Amino acid sequence: MNVSPSQVAVHLTCPRKRWFQSHLRLPDRSDHRKRDVGTALHAAAERWLRADDQGRVPGDGPVDPFPPGWDMVQDRDGPPRRLSPADAATVRRLFADGVSSGVLRRLPGREVEVDYEREVFPGVVMRGRIDQRSPSVVEDHKTTGSWRWAMSSRSLAADPKMLCYAAEQPPGPVRLRLNYFCKDPRVLETTRAVEATVPAGDVALFWTDVVVPACREMVGWEERAPTIDLWRTVEGPRVEGACEAYGGCPYAGICSGIGKEAEMGAFDRDKKRPPRAAQEPQQEAVVVPAVAAEAPEPAPPWAVQGCQACRGTGINGKGHPCRACDVVSSRTGGRSSATFRVWHDDQGNLCWAEPDGKVPVEGSKRELPEPKPKPEPEPRARANGQDVGPDARQVFLPERELPKPKPRRRAAEADARPISTLFVGCMPVGQEVVDLNDVLAREGSAQAAACGAPSYYSVDAFRRRDALCAQARAIAESLRGQLVLAVGDSPDLRALRDALRPYARAVVEGIR
Repeated sequence: MNVSPSQVAVHLTCPRKRWFQSHLRLPDRSDHRKRDVGTALHAAAERWLRADDQGRVPGDGPVDPFPPGWDMVQDRDGPPRRLSPADAATVRRLFADGVSSGVLRRLPGREVEVDYEREVFPGVVMRGRIDQRSPSVVEDHKTTGSWRWAMSSRSLAADPKMLCYAAEQPPGPVRLRLNYFCKDPRVLETTRAVEATVPAGDVALFWTDVVVPACREMVGWEERAPTIDLWRTVEGPRVEGACEAYGGCPYAGICSGIGKEAEMGAFDRDKKRPPRAAQEPQQEAVVVPAVAAEAPEPAPPWAVQGCQACRGTGINGKGHPCRACDVVSSRTGGRSSATFRVWHDDQGNLCWAEPDGKVPVEGSKRELPEPKPKPEPEPRARANGQDVGPDARQVFLPERELPKPKPRRRAAEADARPISTLFVGCMPVGQEVVDLNDVLAREGSAQAAACGAPSYYSVDAFRRRDALCAQARAIAESLRGQLVLAVGDSPDLRALRDALRPYARAVVEGIR
């Protein structure tokens, strides 16, 4: 059995979440954009750290953290996705801030993205990957949506994932470090490093008293998995607030009862396990005298058995289709109420039918109501561009001459301001834009090559920004007629953005 530091950390928080995530491999339906920014930022940091101390790659010259195709990310089981322009700008901004602030650094004698393997006990092996390490330091990169989620030094010293990394280090005290990158565009401090030094004795005690017992629990449940329906018996959250942390657990709907029968049943079939009814002991039938009873109304096609919201009826308390059943049914390959024609009869009963059929589907015993013809609109007269009703007083005023449209801006003004629109802290929808971060990267590379410097950021900060602003007119000419997007708060991007303002015909700023 293989385990990872992340699995141990999740197990210590909620064993059931680890079971859903690692054993049953249920899909994570949370927003992938939150993960994509961190994935792209990790890849850029890895390329930068793998270069030598002068920022050069042997045989390739200066390192490029953002090569062509860098904005394509991919999950373990999903198709590749391209970052949106706003997310790509966020990655570039956070990376530049991390380098300029020194949070992202090249350690002496460093190893980058190190794969390691360690035996916990016979039959169980821990495998993991460390972002960067040296003989006495272990570093990990993390993105966060708010600084309130960042760990303190005290919390870092007790973090299970980092302590698993520390156990792989040589004997002696280990310095743990988290390089945080905050995605909130409203904060001024976008990067921060948190450090904690852990004695060797604490690391060894954590391994023997926490990691080994946790892995034994995992093995025990894995051995019993083929014979019992285990997820209900796996222990739930052990830490208060675990279900709501980090935007909410993606499997909370199963634990709460909404859709658990449908979703878990589908994965039981994928695992080729015996049906749940065959696993439970059969109860002896009880004979009840026949009593004339009215047959229950059949449930709608979108109803999910066991739904806690509507008791499996498919209809909520207001007489409308149950939204919880709709979601679960569509996720498990069924149909939702949106694929039917749904209406209420004269008695207020819910009826449904196929969208193109005139006969209701099985379970809905009422005929479709005849559509009422729409009344034809009465002809209306128009005077001076306004509608005049049949009973209105017919007063026709003399037609007024329409105002002439204002002439467009003069060509001289267009020549003086070649950039069409500069968007600051916001972006247009459905229009092609030029990312100012890409312009900064292009001009910075040209400036570094002209100065003979290994990279743009190795040049003195004031000198490089002055040289950048001196080229503002030429840069604006290269962007003639374009929509330019300026999203980011790095000092170099601000300097270039402010230098290009006079050359933009319009400047649109986002609300702060």
